Amino acid sequence: MMGDALFEKLRKWATDNGIDNLSYDMRYRCERGIPRDKLKLLSLKTINLSRLNLTMIPKELCYLNLISLKLKDNQIEQIPHEIANLTSLQELDFSYNALDELPRELFDLPNLISLSLCSNKLHYIPNELENLTKLEVLDLDCNQFRNLPHEISKLTL
Repeated sequence: MMGDALFEKLRKWATDNGIDNLSYDMRYRCERGIPRDKLKLLSLKTINLSRLNLTMIPKELCYLNLISLKLKDNQIEQIPHEIANLTSLQELDFSYNALDELPRELFDLPNLISLSLCSNKLHYIPNELENLTKLEVLDLDCNQFRNLPHEISKLTL
């Protein structure tokens, strides 16, 4: 279970970054935000932090038991190495950010089905891409690739 100190860091980060308490956003027709209640946060399976002008995500977010993490349309430049802790994650959306490289740990997510990295500043995809054996959807559109690893052909998308 998540320790109190870890929860407090995540709660403080959300408050400092102007992230609202979890609520339904009528404009985007989805739930967005981070609950300030520890039990509610621990029970979340989906977090949507899209369109919040975030420049980073805290490593503490990677210790939740998430199935879906949406961070679309922010200004995130780096994915924390702790992303590998999200072993239940099935959907990850980092599209429309400022990523120029990916941590190798991203490719250690055993249950990932959908990965969206479109509209970033990526120049290459690590060879470990082939480790994502459950991947069904991969969106790499609008990046700055010079070439793609031959391992991409091993995927069964």
